[in-house]
Amino acid sequence: MVLNIYYLHTIIFLLVVLFFYRKYVFAQREKYSFRMYKVRDDFVYLVASGEMTETDPVFSHFYKRINSILSMAPSVGIDDILHALFNNSSNFDKSLAKVNKQIERINNSDTVKKEEVKLAIENYYYGVKCMMLSHSSILRIIFILTKRFNPIRMLFEKLIPKTNSISSAYKVTLFAESKAKYWHNKLAN
Repeated sequence: MVLNIYYLHTIIFLLVVLFFYRKYVFAQREKYSFRMYKVRDDFVYLVASGEMTETDPVFSHFYKRINSILSMAPSVGIDDILHALFNNSSNFDKSLAKVNKQIERINNSDTVKKEEVKLAIENYYYGVKCMMLSHSSILRIIFILTKRFNPIRMLFEKLIPKTNSISSAYKVTLFAESKAKYWHNKLAN
């Protein structure tokens, strides 16, 4: 009989932990959704203050993607974010290359030389990274482990099929993190 009470307490404890974990995940999703709203507002403010125009390629590129993500937030899935970022394309690598070309064109724009624009772009990439990580526990665990332990990263890259949505989301998260660091460094210089 004593053993059954221990099982009962263990089950109750696990249910309480699961309940609070779900609350935590939902709070994280809302937090990063609101952060993306702030980034969108920052871009609108830049237009309103005359730092850029509505027709500027920088504004068009980021504003469109932010609105696509926010239209589904906070209950957006990983696949939804990938489709929003890559214009509903099913070929991930081709879409990533296309986005990289667009970003290179944007990087050569006079608009991105302004400090406020650099900060808004950095916040966008940081927001994308956080949205990706807050919407998948598996991705978050893989991301943390591969950042800390190189052998796990190599194992992950070999075992997970490249067409898997987690693999694609992992690449986008790394991409967003690298771009956020890039813009952070540009801002510091």
